[in-house]
Amino acid sequence: MKRLVYLLLSLVVVASCGKTRLPRDHWEKNTYKALNGLLRAEGKSARGYDAQKRPYAVFDFDNTSIINDVEISMMVYQLENLRLKIAPERMYSLLLEGVPDTGVAIAGSEGHPVTATMLAKDIESDYKYLYDNYISLRGNQSEAADAALLKKIRKTREFKDFRAKVYALSKGIDDSFDYATGCLWLLKLLVGMTPDEITALVRESTVWWMTGKDKQSFAEGTDWVSRQKNRVRRVRWESPQMGQAGKVAVDTEQGIAVTKEMRHLYRALLENGFDVYICSASMERVVEAMACDPAFGFGLDPAHVFGIRLVGEEEGPLKNAVYARDYEQPYQEGKVQCILRYIAPAHGGRGPALVAGDSTGDLNMLTEFPDLKVGLVVNCLRPGTISELAAYAQYGAGVLGEDPISIAGKDTRYVLQGRNYPKGRFIRKPTSKALK
Repeated sequence: MKRLVYLLLSLVVVASCGKTRLPRDHWEKNTYKALNGLLRAEGKSARGYDAQKRPYAVFDFDNTSIINDVEISMMVYQLENLRLKIAPERMYSLLLEGVPDTGVAIAGSEGHPVTATMLAKDIESDYKYLYDNYISLRGNQSEAADAALLKKIRKTREFKDFRAKVYALSKGIDDSFDYATGCLWLLKLLVGMTPDEITALVRESTVWWMTGKDKQSFAEGTDWVSRQKNRVRRVRWESPQMGQAGKVAVDTEQGIAVTKEMRHLYRALLENGFDVYICSASMERVVEAMACDPAFGFGLDPAHVFGIRLVGEEEGPLKNAVYARDYEQPYQEGKVQCILRYIAPAHGGRGPALVAGDSTGDLNMLTEFPDLKVGLVVNCLRPGTISELAAYAQYGAGVLGEDPISIAGKDTRYVLQGRNYPKGRFIRKPTSKALK
């Protein structure tokens, strides 16, 4: 009898909640409570809800909406599979364009400093060999012949040198210079590709990483989320002792996972009358290729995705990686300006009710909107100011030191969500497990 009463009470609770309830999944308890509270307080069942001025949520994409970085994963896929269309004579100058100081030491090699110029020279030499012996031949023969040739090329010194040194140069520039330079640099590897080719590349890369590199059909309508292996791993790439830079070793983080928690949160927000947006420092077309394809679990409206835009990217093969003018590029404080200019006007000028992010690049949009109700920080164990906000979310006021972070508003609640990075999933804790 007691079990029957309990069952009936449970049904009444579920019915009364309607669509406002977020599945429990592996949300940390305070995060789960805050998100469900937001759905009830701001969603379409709330008193005062205005369908003409819908509440909205803004998500970062890389390492927030998904686990790992879609753009860096695409670059690793390009290097592993030599999916490039850059003319060999263009490679050297392209690698160094926009680099503030090409002579700065950005990597170490057998005890001596390595500069961007040294790496670019080695990469240029490797690329000419790879272009002549594989890249220019790809597609002129059967898929089986292409695969056999790639397998052979991967054993060459030039391939191993090229792969490690391109990644080392990308990482070195990201570590050595400002955020804008790092965001833009890796997009240089897309030069020569049409918009459709970039979209296809992202799709192939994402399937490659989500499914553990298994041979897969790329048929439209495939549900890749159900096939994902949910794991991320660290792989070291080492170059041979060759060229001006000598031997270089870099660690890469490989794999992409889409958590059920984020898919369910996106869906719950939409079902409760929120609009959902992505504001990312990755290229807009790259993010759209994953976030707007239902096969990867989100199926978001492309008009609701904002990312980096390049000059001339819609005019045919990409000629260069240059930031588009007269557009609020959404990195760091630019994310706030992007929201104010392109999103808030459709919502009566109000800021977002929910912002989710993981890095210092998301800090501005997490802390500068007085309308914010919930700030969700995904704990990626990052250093910098975001770690102070993560501590605030976990422990509350009084732990930020002498120079506290400017918090969005008095009613804003910050919560911290943990994850198991190697296994590609959320955990019911505010703490996280990193790759070893």
